[in-house]
Amino acid sequence: MLPEGQAQTVDVTVSAGPDESVTFSISVDSRAAAPTGLSVISGNGQLVSQGSNFEFRVASQRDGAPRSNVILNVIPNIEGRQEPLSICPTNAMTNEEGVATIKCRVGVIFVDRDKTLVQVADFGVRLPEPVEVFVTRTAPQGAGTLRIDSEEDFTVIANEPLADAIQVTALTGANGTPVANAEVFFTSTDDVIFDPPVAFTNLEGQASTTVTVGCITTPSVDIDIGFAPGEEIVDVSAEVDAGRFSEIVKIGGDNQSGFPGQRLSAAALVARTQDACGNDSERIPVEWSVRPAFAATLGNVVSVSDGSGRVSALVTLGSYGGPFQVEVGNDQDRVVFDVAVNLPAEELRLRSGDSQVAGNGQTLSQPLVVEALGVTGFGVAGVPVQWRVVEGPGVLLSRSDVTDNAGIAFANVRVGVAAVPQQQGAGPRVRVEATALGETVRFSVNGEAKPIAPVEAFVNGASFQSGWVPGGLGTIFGQFLSNVDGIAAADQVPFPTNFEGVTVQVAGLPAPLISIVGIDGSEQINLQVPFETPVGDADVTINNNGVEVVVNDVPINRVQPGVFEINIEGVRIAAALHQDFTLITPSDPARPGEVVQLFFTGAGPLSPAVGTNQPGPVPPAFTAVDVVVGIEGEGQESFGAFYAPQLVTANQVNFRLGADLSTGLRALTLVMDGVASQEVRLPVQ
Repeated sequence: MLPEGQAQTVDVTVSAGPDESVTFSISVDSRAAAPTGLSVISGNGQLVSQGSNFEFRVASQRDGAPRSNVILNVIPNIEGRQEPLSICPTNAMTNEEGVATIKCRVGVIFVDRDKTLVQVADFGVRLPEPVEVFVTRTAPQGAGTLRIDSEEDFTVIANEPLADAIQVTALTGANGTPVANAEVFFTSTDDVIFDPPVAFTNLEGQASTTVTVGCITTPSVDIDIGFAPGEEIVDVSAEVDAGRFSEIVKIGGDNQSGFPGQRLSAAALVARTQDACGNDSERIPVEWSVRPAFAATLGNVVSVSDGSGRVSALVTLGSYGGPFQVEVGNDQDRVVFDVAVNLPAEELRLRSGDSQVAGNGQTLSQPLVVEALGVTGFGVAGVPVQWRVVEGPGVLLSRSDVTDNAGIAFANVRVGVAAVPQQQGAGPRVRVEATALGETVRFSVNGEAKPIAPVEAFVNGASFQSGWVPGGLGTIFGQFLSNVDGIAAADQVPFPTNFEGVTVQVAGLPAPLISIVGIDGSEQINLQVPFETPVGDADVTINNNGVEVVVNDVPINRVQPGVFEINIEGVRIAAALHQDFTLITPSDPARPGEVVQLFFTGAGPLSPAVGTNQPGPVPPAFTAVDVVVGIEGEGQESFGAFYAPQLVTANQVNFRLGADLSTGLRALTLVMDGVASQEVRLPVQ
C-alpha cells in the first residue's frame, strides 16, 4: 500500500509465448482512493448502442468508511452537450456498502460514434470526473436472423421474475454463423417487463432476458424478438399462472369490543385467502389462535377457505379486561385482529407526546397520546375524549374522539406562527388539553424553526429534476414552508406574490405563487420562476409569515424541459391532446400519423418575449430553442414549440406521430439544446 499523497507506475506484462508479449503501464495514486467523497467503481468508459440501457456504480465514503443509505443526485447531459442525451433517475441511494447502482438509457445520436457524460453529486461533493459512456449509432453488421435456444412456450408466475426465460442466438443470414455484440430487442403489447429490454449478444452470439408478467386478464402473453424496437423476427408465448396462494387479508370483524362473557356474534372475524393478483384462493388451510389464550374462546371456526376464499370465526370474550389479539394464517402469511374486553373506566392518563419542540408551521413528530384505564389497570375502549387548544397558534389535525381497543386516544397537532414571539428566535408556545372521565390532561409544546429547503429541493415542477428555468414552473419541497393545512391554490392570473403569508424572491425578484401544499408533513410551494431571472446560480428567499431563510446557489438553467403528466384510468401518462383538442387517454389513445399537442414547462426564452405572470399570448410566442420529440428513441416530425396560449408556465409542442409506431404505452422524451426531459408514457393505438 502506498503512503497517502504518493503515486507510482506499475508495469504488467502479458505473454502468449516466448516471442509474443504486451506490456501495460498502470498509474497507482493513493489520492485516487478518495477516503472522503465519491468515486466510480464500475461502468466508466463502456460502449453501448443508441437507445439502449447502461449502468454504472458509484461509491460514497467519509473518512474511509462507506456512507450507507445516502441519496445521491444524478446529473445527466452535463457541460452543455448537444447529443446524445442520457435519461437517468434524478436520485440514487447507496446500499449498506455505500455503493449506488445507477441505471440509465442513452438516446439517439446523429453521428456514427459519440459519447455521453453523467455526473453524480452528494450535497455539493461531485465525482472528480463525470462518468463517460461511448455510444455507437448502429448495431453490429451481419446479424440477419435469431434462433430461440429456450422454450418457445413457457409458464411464468404472475409478478414473479423468471430469470433468463428467453435465450436466443443471433446468426448471419448467409451461413448461420453466430454474431457477437448484436442488439436484440424484446417487446410485448401486454403487461410484460424485460430485464434487460435490449441485450447485446456475447462472443457466441447469445443473449437472454428475465421476464416478469403482471396480472393480466388473458391466459398468456406474446413476446416479439428482433433487431429493432417492435420487430418480430421470432416470437415466444408465456402462459401466466396467478393461481398460487399469496396472502391473507382481513375482511371484517376487526377492532371489536364487548363486555366479559359476551359472544361477538353480530360480526364474525372474516379473512380472505388470495393469489398474487387478488383472486380468491380456495381450499387453503389456516390456523386460528388467541393471544393470550385465556382472553377468549373461538367458535364456528372455518379453517379451510371456501369457494370465495373466506375463513371465519366467532369470538366469545373472557372475564379478564383489556385488549387481546386473534391471529389467523399459515406458514406463508398471517393477519391479526384486535379485540378488547371492556371494563369500567376510572382514570385518564397522559401516555406520551408532552414537551415536544416543533417549528413554525410544523406538525409534531409524535402525536399527543392519552390512555383511559379501568379498575384492573388495562386500557378501556369506547371512552369519549375531547381535545382542544387552550393557548397559542396550534391546530388540531387528525384525532381520535373515542379510545380504541387498547384504551388509547391521540391527536396530531400543527404549530402555527405566533403574532408576537416569546423571545428572539423562539417560536410560539402551544398548550393542548384532553378531557375524559371528568379528568383533564395537559400537553405543552414549544415552537422554534425556520423554513428548511436544501438546494436539491428546488426542482422542475413537471419532471422534478433539479434546477429551475426562467418563466417555467418551479417547485420547492421542504419543511416549515407555510402554515397551510391541505392545499391552497390561487384561483386566477395574475397569481399573487404574497399568498397565505408566504413570499418567495428569486435573485431579488418576486415570484408569482400558484399553489401551496401541506399534507401529513409533506410541504411544497409551486411558483413561476420570473422570466427576468439570470441564468446561473441564484439566491432564493423564502418568507413564511415573517420567518425567513435564504437558500444560496439554486441552479437556474437556460432550458430544462419537463413534461406534464396526469393520472387517468389508473395510468400515469403525458398530458397531451388529440387534433380535436380532446384528451389522449389509455381508452382514447393517439394514432400513428396523428398530430399530437403535448404540454411541458422549462422551455426558456421566447420570441417575442412574454412578461412574468402573464398568460401565453395569441398569436403565440415561439421558443428560442428547438424541441426534439423522441418516442422509443426515434425522432418525430415536430411543428415547433411555443408558450401555451392563455396559460402560465406551460409550453406546447405539436408533432406528428410516426406511421410505424406500435401499440401500447410508448416512451416519450423531449430534448432541448442537449437537455432531456424525464421519460413519460404516451398511449398509442
